[in-house]
Amino acid sequence: MPDIVTMGKPMANGHPVGGVVTTQAIMTRFREAFRYFNTFGGNPVSCAAAMALLEEMEAEGLQAQATRVGAYCQDKLVKLGEKHACISDIRGGGMIFGAELVTSRDTEAPASALCAKVVNEIARPRHFAFKPRAAQEHAENSPAIAV
Repeated sequence: MPDIVTMGKPMANGHPVGGVVTTQAIMTRFREAFRYFNTFGGNPVSCAAAMALLEEMEAEGLQAQATRVGAYCQDKLVKLGEKHACISDIRGGGMIFGAELVTSRDTEAPASALCAKVVNEIARPRHFAFKPRAAQEHAENSPAIAV
């Protein structure tokens, strides 16, 4: 796990908001050294949009949902890895996860051509658009999982 994660751009459902996620200890130390670090921090409209988003995420249980759906999807990736030797290390958390594609599990040589092919195939319009809210209800029927 990283010590600090920064996020930005349309984080508040399209409204320009940024965020920093870290431990209390790191943030306390940072605040002791630097009281302020953002050019546009404190904009009341952006703050209202960010707070509304956080309230909605909490009310709908979206963090727990992302944990459940991510675990489900990672489990499916592990099962795919049992069938396909090109799938190596599977890692991530919540809805941020992935699998390493290799030409050989012994050498762990990257399967660059296969990776490019997978990325190009996923980008084609006929594929399932994997969206977190829909994922919980439709993950079991997803062609993205049933490869």
